[in-house]
Amino acid sequence: TDKLFSELEGNYKLLKDFTFGVAYRFNQSRNYEYGGFDYEHRICLDLDYELDVNDFEFSIRTRYQIGRELLELETLNRNKLSAKYKFSDNFEPSLSFELFYQFNQQNQFNRSRTELSGKFKISDNQSIKAGYMFENKFNRKNLEHNHIYFINYNIDL
Repeated sequence: TDKLFSELEGNYKLLKDFTFGVAYRFNQSRNYEYGGFDYEHRICLDLDYELDVNDFEFSIRTRYQIGRELLELETLNRNKLSAKYKFSDNFEPSLSFELFYQFNQQNQFNRSRTELSGKFKISDNQSIKAGYMFENKFNRKNLEHNHIYFINYNIDL
């Protein structure tokens, strides 16, 4: 496995179609240069807009992210387009594309992710989401591609 992460997230509906969220994520990434794994802690602030069309939901999310890996602090803006389909009351498959803009010294787009996932409803305000991402890192000396498998637990407030 190239990368594994767990996430705890809380969301608050601001208006009918707008949601604000806060998330904490713990990452474990394979370090190909030195061997072993790197560990990272992140805090994220999200603003989402959703548009419902029949059983489909289209959304755009902007995320401000601050992360620490060893002694390095990384600040990113991440924009994500998603499409979800309400398969049943308890299951929702989705497909998304995300583009990363890194601040700090780089100030450039440097990564993209394509995700296929499924969200399973546990109760009215709790769910589990599991899936796969293909990550492409670019605008760097050595291009990197990662296969990411994930599972997260959500509580909506």
